[in-house]
Amino acid sequence: MAQKKEEDAYMYWTHSENGRTLHRRIYELHIIDRFGRPHRIKGRWLPKAIFTYCGQAYVGEHLAEILLRPESIPDYPLAPPETAGWPTFRDVVNMFIGFMIVVMLRFIIGLSEAM
Repeated sequence: MAQKKEEDAYMYWTHSENGRTLHRRIYELHIIDRFGRPHRIKGRWLPKAIFTYCGQAYVGEHLAEILLRPESIPDYPLAPPETAGWPTFRDVVNMFIGFMIVVMLRFIIGLSEAM
């Protein structure tokens, strides 16, 4: 269960690296699951706290990796879904304008060669 401050729900994040500790309040957590789908967790779905720790870094290795199970958390869309297929009305208008420009240029070139 998330912490509450007035109307905002948040969680505590504590990160410790090589003896240095960092504390933050997180109001929204974005996670990418193992299938590559993004999840956004906020409000009462946030956990109470997350603690992370990492040690010495090596070239090519991750410092820290947090693995969660977001399957039990409902999906909140990050952005409105793109439901329009191709071509959209704008695409058709742009193709028509481009076609008309090419036809007009060919007509003008044909007139200038006829003179």
